[in-house]
Parts: sequence; structure tokens; C-alpha cells
Amino acid sequence: MKLSTFSISAGVLGLYAMMAFAQDLRLSLPLVVFATAWVMVLILVSIYTDQDLSPGLILTVAAIIRIMVLFRAPELSDDIFRYLWDGLQTVSGHNPYQLAPAQVVSGSQAARTLLPLVNHPGLITVYPPGAQVVFFAAALIGPWPIVLKTLLVLMDLATCALIIQWLRQLGQPVTRSLIYAWHPLAVLEIAGSGHIDGAGIFFLFLSLTLAQTIWNSKIRPLCLGLSGGLFAWSCLVKLFPLVFFPLFFFSLHKRQRILFLAGAVSGTLLLCHPFLPDLPHMFGTLGTYTRHWEFSGFSFFWLRQWGLSGDLSRVILGSAFVLALTGIVCRYALGPGDFTHRVFYPFYLINLAFLFLTPTLHPWYALYMTAMLPFVPGMAGVILSWSVFLAYSVQIPYVLTGAWTEDPLSINLIWAGPLGACFAGYLVKAFGKSSTV
Repeated sequence: MKLSTFSISAGVLGLYAMMAFAQDLRLSLPLVVFATAWVMVLILVSIYTDQDLSPGLILTVAAIIRIMVLFRAPELSDDIFRYLWDGLQTVSGHNPYQLAPAQVVSGSQAARTLLPLVNHPGLITVYPPGAQVVFFAAALIGPWPIVLKTLLVLMDLATCALIIQWLRQLGQPVTRSLIYAWHPLAVLEIAGSGHIDGAGIFFLFLSLTLAQTIWNSKIRPLCLGLSGGLFAWSCLVKLFPLVFFPLFFFSLHKRQRILFLAGAVSGTLLLCHPFLPDLPHMFGTLGTYTRHWEFSGFSFFWLRQWGLSGDLSRVILGSAFVLALTGIVCRYALGPGDFTHRVFYPFYLINLAFLFLTPTLHPWYALYMTAMLPFVPGMAGVILSWSVFLAYSVQIPYVLTGAWTEDPLSINLIWAGPLGACFAGYLVKAFGKSSTV
């Protein structure tokens, strides 16, 4: 092992140890920003200096840094307690879409313990059936954060292994997997806070892997149907991957699309059936979220600053996202190129557009984009995947005073680096073209 490789690995482990032993991450934001920034520097140094890191070392360090924060309380987000509540309801034989937590008048001791910790207890769960299956699997063992977080960490490590496999197939250095495997966002949001996005990304990559194996081979109905089912599961963990469907669908050969679609429909019906007839109640909460919730959204913030109403701002941003999605699909899914060219880079662009236009930008929303970074040369995305941690600045006054007050400076700083990188890239391209004329 090279000394530089050892030093980088040791440095990453040391920085994560600093965060693992911090007293309260909500009040240690300067430490989080400092440590995560240096982790990103070490990752980029490893990638751009072609360090010789084996897949075994990459996965070992990935496992260690996740274990470091696995046993911490989920301080930066309390979403996991809603997950545990939903799973406990399903295990108890109750449909989590039937009643809001505050409407449940009786329950087990575990339910009474969880109820005060559940956010928005007056709203029925917004998490789709694919997520409920994961919650149920963890709740079978016990309604404790460590159980669900362990399950999600195992899925996340499997995602890291799939990314390494993809890089090998593409002839790319496996060191590029560090941009997800060792990334602070994946570690803190999945192993630390237990966000269900880790399961959604895992099922998405499983689906992609199965689809890619039949890209240039004979049609294998079982594999392609399973790919469609796994894609449906990814979408039913978090609804966001639905926006990838046109790219995924049109990237397949015409004869394969029917099999993929049949698998997706079958998977959707299989996951949704146990939660009927109360499942549609989820969309009431989703509508409330869409119409009223806002947090750290850069474009939304500036439209409001310019005097536009919240409703009009949402219409403008939603329309802009539909236009961006349509343009990306037409450019990549319907154009020439192999499976990877028509999937990974457009997935990245769709994520970037969504994060720029969404009225609500929690740090874990950038996890899907981060999972695409090993395959795309997107410096704007790399910077954004770190700068979203600045959104947690709201936690300091909230913990100290109970006031949830957003800082406009943080909202702007989150996008200052990514927009600067986009502008610099534009100047480099423009200068390069002009110099060759």
C-alpha cells in the first residue's frame, strides 16, 4: 500500500471520528462543515491523482465510517421515528395509511413511546408502499432506530459494490466510487439519520444493473421483468425516481420495453395491494407538502423576494422542471448512444434541475444525484453535494431557542459554489472554442 493511499484513508477515518465523537451534531455545524469539506478534498485528491485503492479497501473504509455514526442518535433529522411508527403499525396489523399517528387512541407501549417523537403526527404518512415494506422488515426485529439504520447501511454498502461493478464494466477507475462510498452525505444521511433514500437508491441500481446486462444480449424475460419490478420498488420507496422512467424506458430496445413495463406494473400492484383501500390517503399529505412546505429552496426564495406569491412561484418552478425534464429526455433517451450514455448523465442533469427548482431542499434530497457522481464529470454536483450541509444551519437556533428560522445567507451559499462552477465551465468552453477559431 502506498503511503499516500494509507494517509488518505487514515485522514478520512480521522475526520469521521471527529464527527462520530461530537457531542451534538446540531450544535456542531462548524465542525461538520469543516470535517466534511476535508473529506471531500481527500476524496477528490484520491480520484484525480489516480490513487491505487482496491475495491476491498474502498468497501472496508466505507463500512467503518458508516459504523462510526450508526450508533449515534438521529440528531439532524427525526424522519426515522415516522418510519418506525409506520413499521410498527404494519407489524401490529394496522394500515399506516388509515389514521394519522395523533388519531390512534390506543396502542402498545412501543407505540406510546414513539408517538411524541413522530413529526407532523396530525398527517397520515406520505411514504409509499415500497418504503413501508422496508419499515415492516425492520419492525419485525424491533422498533428501534439502530435496527432500521443497520438494514439501510447494508443496502447502502451493496450500492457501493454495485457502483464499483459498474465502473469496472465501463473501464473506469474504481477509485471514482469514492465520491459516493466515502461521501459525507451518504454516510451522515443514511447511516446517521437513517433516511429511506438509501433503500430507493439500492433498488434503482439493482434495476439498472439487471437492465444493463440484457442491453446487448438476447431478451431474458425474467431478468427484464425483475428489473421493472425493482424500478417500481425504487419509485415506491421515494416517488422521485418516477421522473427517470422515460429515460429508463426509452433506453431499452423496443421489444424489451413491454417486458420492463409488465414487470414495473406487476411490482407496483404487488407492493400496493396490502395497503388498500386506505393507500390513497397518502396523496392528501403529499398535496399538503406540495402546496405549503418550503425550506432552503434557492429559486423559490428569489421568486418570493421578487414579490411573487407562493402558489405562483410553485407553478413557475414546476413548469420549468417539466420543460427541463422534457428537454433532457428528448436529448438523451431519444438520441444515439449506449445504455450508460442515455442513463447516468441525464439522471444527473434531472437531479440537478430538481434541486435547483424545488421549493424544499433538505440535504438528503441530493443523495440520488450523489449516487450518479462516480459516472459523470459534474463539478457543480460535487460542490452541491457538500454545500447542502449548510441548510442545517437552521438547527442551531432551533435547538437553542425553539425557533425554526432560515438564514437567507445559507440559502444563497448553498448554490454559490455550484453556480460558480457552471459559469467557470461555460467560460472554459467558450474560451476554448474562441482560441481554436
